[in-house]
Amino acid sequence: MNTSKYRKIIGVAIALIATVTLNAHSDAFKPAFVDSLVKPYLEIQKSLAGDNLEGAQTAASAFVEVMNTAPQAVPPEESDDLATPARGIESASDISSARKSFEELSMEFTSLVTHVGTSGKTPLFVANCPMAFGGKGASWIQEDTTVANPYYGARMLKCGSVKKQIAGEKSDHKTTGEGHEHMGHGHGMTEKSGDTYSLANLDSVHAGVPGYHDGLKASKSQKVSGESCGMSCCSTDGGN
Repeated sequence: MNTSKYRKIIGVAIALIATVTLNAHSDAFKPAFVDSLVKPYLEIQKSLAGDNLEGAQTAASAFVEVMNTAPQAVPPEESDDLATPARGIESASDISSARKSFEELSMEFTSLVTHVGTSGKTPLFVANCPMAFGGKGASWIQEDTTVANPYYGARMLKCGSVKKQIAGEKSDHKTTGEGHEHMGHGHGMTEKSGDTYSLANLDSVHAGVPGYHDGLKASKSQKVSGESCGMSCCSTDGGN
């Protein structure tokens, strides 16, 4: 076999192994233990969606308390992967910092739920906002299909879409985009009234989002002072 081709194959194999290792969790975690983390996690998510820092911090403290009871067989570094971002929320000086820690917690918790599962009936859905953190995008877990964005709160509560269900009793709801709201004024799939919303306000909401100004375009289905913002999460398919 050609040496160069062989090296490429080995490189791909190593990358795949690294990815699997990164996303896997110890078998010492059990569904019953994951169940005990679901309630405080969802309380953090709901509190941040409601712009309630104190509520998020209280729930984060409860999450840390549960992590302190993790099975002894769980490697310390895996416990830290979950406990550290929760502590970051607990000690956050402002809601912006709490939201950054919540993004990290959400990545770890989504991986845990996906790998270990739950024994409870609470349905858990993964939702994603493509605009979070300056257009980088971020995901989270919630218990129903009505988007409640913890990264924007009331500013854009419904920005994003539900991507998939990862636990609990199967839901009949489609996991498709639902549009979003800007500063409490909806447009996209959530817009039913036909109200317009000023581009000045949209400019403020989308400040720093890559491609926003380039994405402005005329729209027949939604009117935002004659134009739609053009961002993926403003589209009629929820960005899918």
